[in-house]
Amino acid sequence: MKKLVLFVSVLALGLTSCSKDDDGGSTASLEGKWEYSKDGMSVNGNEALLDYDHSENCPKDYMQITATTVVDHYFYNDGTPECDEEIDSSTYTRDGNTLSVTVDGTTYTGEILQLDGSTLKIATEEEEVQGQNVRYITVYTRR
Repeated sequence: MKKLVLFVSVLALGLTSCSKDDDGGSTASLEGKWEYSKDGMSVNGNEALLDYDHSENCPKDYMQITATTVVDHYFYNDGTPECDEEIDSSTYTRDGNTLSVTVDGTTYTGEILQLDGSTLKIATEEEEVQGQNVRYITVYTRR
């Protein structure tokens, strides 16, 4: 959600086709610490993912997932040697490969495209943007 500007920028730069990962999640545990690794989008089935842009000289952004909550940790600096941390907490439910995350009373739905011991790949709801079917994708690596 916070990275929407990045996704729109990727669309403006043009997309390259990538092979589609195996469909579906698995029985691997969703719980744990997941570092932001890549983000981007899929337009009409063609993926374009870029390395996630972590703040320089700061810890890497990550999320901690428990049985019912997701806590995002974002780090940034404003030109000083110290890094500031922003923490956002939300609740979620999982039904198969469908995740429903509630943030400030609004529920967002996503699909687990890949879940194994080291990788979590999630796509948000599909929407139409300028006549194209778009899904925003984030890839996480287990910490």
